[in-house]
Amino acid sequence: MRVSLHPAEGVTPAEASRAVAGAVALWGRFGLTVDVVAGAPAPFHHALAGTDALATTPGFRAWLARPPGPGPDDAAIDVVVLPSVAAPGSAATRVFARLDGLTLAPDELAVDADARALARALALPARFRSTVLIGLDGWRRRRPADADTLAAHELGHALGLGHSRAAGDLMNPGAHRCLPYVTAGALSRLRLR
Repeated sequence: MRVSLHPAEGVTPAEASRAVAGAVALWGRFGLTVDVVAGAPAPFHHALAGTDALATTPGFRAWLARPPGPGPDDAAIDVVVLPSVAAPGSAATRVFARLDGLTLAPDELAVDADARALARALALPARFRSTVLIGLDGWRRRRPADADTLAAHELGHALGLGHSRAAGDLMNPGAHRCLPYVTAGALSRLRLR
């Protein structure tokens, strides 16, 4: 799987790399090679901002409007590491208690009703690039083992996996106290490119 890593405004390339390093190692344990390539910086600080919980920033809207397909830093999935997913003081920070990561991906829409509802609410274009957002604020406040699962969990969504209720499953949205697992059934359903 090819992932293009994009540090947003206010994030250094080294910080962005550290935020996804654990995900690369974790997916490697499950037999999936994650090839991370350096992408262009993302021209925005936050994805969500404003008085509406789902109000997107102009820079993020422009980012999502980029067509999928061949490009100078083309990859199956764009990973953007931001200072925070939602702007401090925005409605999104009040509605979503902890919004440490967010994934918007066509493959996720196929398996997750909540993702489809979010895509409609955000008025996403019919075709858009798979985008994983990781907030450094959330990554930093997690314990080391749990921080490593943040990007891995979000990449799972980009690969077409929905949430799981099973304790210890990587796709469980709760905190992970130890190394999570991914079921063989879930691994067989990954939508690899």
